[in-house]
Amino acid sequence: METRIPMTSISSCPPSRGTRVLPSLATFGALGLAVLATTSGARAQGSDDCSTAQDIGNAFGTFPVSTLTATGSNAGSCATMQNDVWFLWTAPVSGTTIVSLCSGGVTTDTVLQVWATGACPPTTQVACSDDSCGSVSQASFTAVSGTQYLIGMGNYPSFGAPFSGTFDISGPPVPPANDECAAATAISGTGLFPFSNAAATTSAQGQTNANCNFFSQLGIAHDVWYTWTAPSSHGIATIETCSQTSVDTKI
Repeated sequence: METRIPMTSISSCPPSRGTRVLPSLATFGALGLAVLATTSGARAQGSDDCSTAQDIGNAFGTFPVSTLTATGSNAGSCATMQNDVWFLWTAPVSGTTIVSLCSGGVTTDTVLQVWATGACPPTTQVACSDDSCGSVSQASFTAVSGTQYLIGMGNYPSFGAPFSGTFDISGPPVPPANDECAAATAISGTGLFPFSNAAATTSAQGQTNANCNFFSQLGIAHDVWYTWTAPSSHGIATIETCSQTSVDTKI
């Protein structure tokens, strides 16, 4: 049997062997978020054809790019890019996202385009950059979590030349894996268990529990969730963050 409870106030209860209790850890009230960035070890250089765009996954990070053997061109709202290559990227979180060639060793005149579609030819352009850091490109757009984006890059006609280097994709902190009750992290037994609610969102669950009315606040902010399996059939279970963190928490 699995019992799901938000970890907002601690109540002693005699768990039965094998009973799973789902606690949630969170800070009490609004707190600053720690910045997290997920990096990728992708080895992609880009595809010469939009229809076979190189899938670079759903993480922020730094990715290799080379247009040295690329052909073709594609018109965008800011400029046409020549000798272009294409990448397919899925947003891991919603928010302002930046695709940049500025710090990747590229020195030629570039063009960068972002399209909100995984299909080719692309039809909905969300960003286009010609000159951002000198003649090198950097584009910013509002990404939607789970949405696929086609990212194309090449050189500016007549002025630029084929290039190789790296580009960066950066954006908001990515919530932890156990950010929601439905994706709770499984733990068992007794002892110390690591937790972090850095970049966690505030879930819909556990916000109106009368047992969690502390200082006239029922809610639990920036919560993370766990399922816990009781190790024995009798005893009092104590769940605490005492001496484990310096912030004001609710369980």
